[in-house]
Amino acid sequence: MKKLLACAITAAALSPTVNADFIYRTPAGMQVGSGASEEASGSSPLPSKPSYSSDCAGASIGDSCMINDDSVIYAGDLSGERIYMASNTEPENGYFGLRGYSYGSVLGDGYGNTPKMIGGLFDHQGSSNPISGSTYVNNIATMCTSHGSNWYVPSESELSTAFTNLSHNLSGLGFATNLTYITSTEHGTLYAKGLRPQNSTAPAVDYLDRSHQNPIRCFVKDTEKKLLAVGPRNNVAHNGINGLTDASFTASSNYSSDYAYSAFDGGDYNNAGFDYGTLLGYKNRSIWLVYRGQDEWIQVDFGDRKVNAAGIVIRNPSLYPSWLTYMPKDVTVQASNDGVTFHDVKSFNDLPQEPMSTLTFDSPVYAQYIRLVVHSNYGNTYIQIGEIEVFE
Repeated sequence: MKKLLACAITAAALSPTVNADFIYRTPAGMQVGSGASEEASGSSPLPSKPSYSSDCAGASIGDSCMINDDSVIYAGDLSGERIYMASNTEPENGYFGLRGYSYGSVLGDGYGNTPKMIGGLFDHQGSSNPISGSTYVNNIATMCTSHGSNWYVPSESELSTAFTNLSHNLSGLGFATNLTYITSTEHGTLYAKGLRPQNSTAPAVDYLDRSHQNPIRCFVKDTEKKLLAVGPRNNVAHNGINGLTDASFTASSNYSSDYAYSAFDGGDYNNAGFDYGTLLGYKNRSIWLVYRGQDEWIQVDFGDRKVNAAGIVIRNPSLYPSWLTYMPKDVTVQASNDGVTFHDVKSFNDLPQEPMSTLTFDSPVYAQYIRLVVHSNYGNTYIQIGEIEVFE
């Protein structure tokens, strides 16, 4: 296959100014002067991940309390375990999942049901019976886990327990008795169970078409907050999870439509090399391609969720022997909490010319941005990466 000649976008305005362990990418129009050097000399390493915190142990039913930085409501006990729900219903309605398939959901265990629903979306991507026009964005499992992997879609029994215990104050907690709230409990392969809260009595059960969108109130485990992970290497940077969108991925430059987000979609080069599923569909050619300049970079912005990154995986398309020359050779992984000041996490030299390289850090890095800087490749005038994964 021939590569087209590049219309490379120059990265001159993004050239780094190096001071100590930090690399600066100067925003357009900003001059790099003594101020940047002073900032570097006074900067400290990135902070460690905050310790887990909860003040819910002494809460009574209906009380608000805090799990980490999330305000939640204690909704009672079920099978000897305290259950907590979000203080508010999700701003958008969501649906259960594909019609005609079973996730194997278990009555009474929403925390166990939820990852099965995520897995079902990946397993059946591109199948013959998807929900018409769906891109999975409003699936209830991905909606709840976007708050963290300790969040989940309640089962019928969990939501019923909450509605029964809180039936004296439903409106005060933001529930409407004329709406049916969806659960993670299946009713066959075509329907999901939903509950309509009732004042001062047990809720009513409805059977919902699994493609129909209904309100959802997410539940949370009183346990350490982590990011949702997918794929065989527990990738937390897949486009479509943890609040990540196309705009979360940027690069110093790119060739044609081989944008940064194309390297975070779950596949490589038109899904020809590998595939562990995709949540939002394959993006263009599923690669990041860039004309080889000085220190080209690609990064992911996790927003206010941040990541406690332990390393990254680089996947390289290798359908043709000549493609081995596109692969990164010498790289540095950097991290930042503001997108301006980047700290060198670790450099890796002489990466093998193999389909996959795992780059493990010396210690986890808690940051908003994770950036890969490619210093050199194996001789081609282009740098090509099929997929980048981040693991905690």
